[in-house]
Amino acid sequence: MERIVSIPILHNRQLCQANFTLALMKLEQNSTEEYQLYLEAAIKQGPNAWLEKMFYLAKVELEALLIK
Repeated sequence: MERIVSIPILHNRQLCQANFTLALMKLEQNSTEEYQLYLEAAIKQGPNAWLEKMFYLAKVELEALLIK
């Protein structure tokens, strides 16, 4: 997280990627609450992150969690 750049567009994209990666790490640890929190953080990065594959993966995963 500390290596994320401060340029706004890149900042949002990198935060999306970092949060998605952290979500997967929490899922591996069976921490579903933190998994969900990091997925939410990944998709909260707004339009600048919409070009990132992780944004769409996080969105689908979060929707699947909320349906259960």
